[in-house]
Amino acid sequence: MSELFDLTALCRFLAGVDPAFADPAGVTLQPFSGGVSNLTALLRAGDRTLVVRRAPPGKKAATAHDMVREARVLTAVRPHFPLAPRVIAVGEDPAILGTPFFVMEFLEGRTIGRDLPEPVSPRQARTLCERLVDLHADLHGIDLEATGLASLGRAEGYVKRQIEGWANRYRAARTDDVPRCERIIAWLEERMPAEAGGCLVHNDFKFDNVVVAPDDVTRIVGILDWEMATVGDPLMDLGASLAYWVQRDDPAALQAIRTQPTTVAGMMTRSEVVAHYAARTDRAIRDFTYYYVYGLLRLAAIAQQIYARFKLGQTSDQRVATFGKAVTVLADQAQRVIREWEAGRSKPARMAALATDRAFRLDGKVAVITGSSRGIGEAIARLFANQGAHVVVTSRKLESCEDVARSIRDGGGKAAARACHVGDAGQRRALIDGVVEELGRIDILINNAATNPYFGHILDTPDSMLAKTVEVNLAGYFHLCQLAGRAMREQGGGVI
Repeated sequence: MSELFDLTALCRFLAGVDPAFADPAGVTLQPFSGGVSNLTALLRAGDRTLVVRRAPPGKKAATAHDMVREARVLTAVRPHFPLAPRVIAVGEDPAILGTPFFVMEFLEGRTIGRDLPEPVSPRQARTLCERLVDLHADLHGIDLEATGLASLGRAEGYVKRQIEGWANRYRAARTDDVPRCERIIAWLEERMPAEAGGCLVHNDFKFDNVVVAPDDVTRIVGILDWEMATVGDPLMDLGASLAYWVQRDDPAALQAIRTQPTTVAGMMTRSEVVAHYAARTDRAIRDFTYYYVYGLLRLAAIAQQIYARFKLGQTSDQRVATFGKAVTVLADQAQRVIREWEAGRSKPARMAALATDRAFRLDGKVAVITGSSRGIGEAIARLFANQGAHVVVTSRKLESCEDVARSIRDGGGKAAARACHVGDAGQRRALIDGVVEELGRIDILINNAATNPYFGHILDTPDSMLAKTVEVNLAGYFHLCQLAGRAMREQGGGVI
């Protein structure tokens, strides 16, 4: 890739900007290996370091890879968002490198890829997440008029233009080995939400465009890649970001194409990101499904455009040879989310709605959730903790409960762990008595634990298996309600 950066021409251009780069003999050029879109290289001259950024070779859409525009955005936004890199010079004459380019400062730090640059605790991972979402919200809150970027794009009709634009780009770049996505496109076209207002949107705000401090992985020192920044809808921008956000309970196929470190213990789920963003921006977000599906379609279109260049022989980069498979996975995920939404079972949407509802605050409440070491029970425990409750994570295995409780505490929540087999009368009593003794009260009981000990035909169910099912799923629930209910009656109230 070095041949795409004419070092002699670059030094001639930079001679009047920074004399340290005037002599090519004293300058080294090192292309960055990351990225599959615009090309970036490091320039070193003694103790001075700069970064040069240019468009890739080959045929491009008229508005794509506009380096002059990106430099203009960076220059305008930096006084209001200091994490944007400082532009040093802009080369508008394509005769210099064969295409316009710009030179910017080098940010001292580490970049983030599929994995974090170092192991982190769950609390550190949570802190990094929160800071990233806070920065995204802060970017959306910048005064457009103050930046002079109000004319960068049009907020009115942004949602419609994005859906039509990405749908058409996908269709134009589609190859025979990827899905058509027409059902996804139609679903988005038929359900366009009201505009959420205009603001500066980054359009590529994700972990691999983040620079963190050399000595602190939770301290963000730079946000890169502003090529697609414009004026648009903030929730569409957040949806575009969350398309990259693969979480631990996503299907294996989605896990296989993960490019961000979002499955590290302590990282937020997509629903938690939406809830945190809503709280930071004081927005009421009831259902984020539309924006997430949009993000998936958009990402599929981006991947397909790059994959089509590979299929046409415009790039020999073998990293993009598998992008066609990624397009299929993203389309499958969008279809799955749509099916869940249509069936009224969209857990991410429901969780986000609850988490952003001001009426749903549980500060000071003690909540016992049985069967909460994994699955739905764990999700409820995390949601309640996020809303301020002191949750008691309980299931048969104490070690599993402690893992979940520790993760919640590392994320800033309050949680305790207790082992309890709800089919055992002694353990049920010990659970309720222990919670009241340790935490002083019990405000909420969620009976989530259940058993299914027999998988044969119902006509062949042994009496012992029936008795065990009744013992846990009926008697266990009833007696826990009695025990917790008595404690609630004594304290003046509670919810089961």
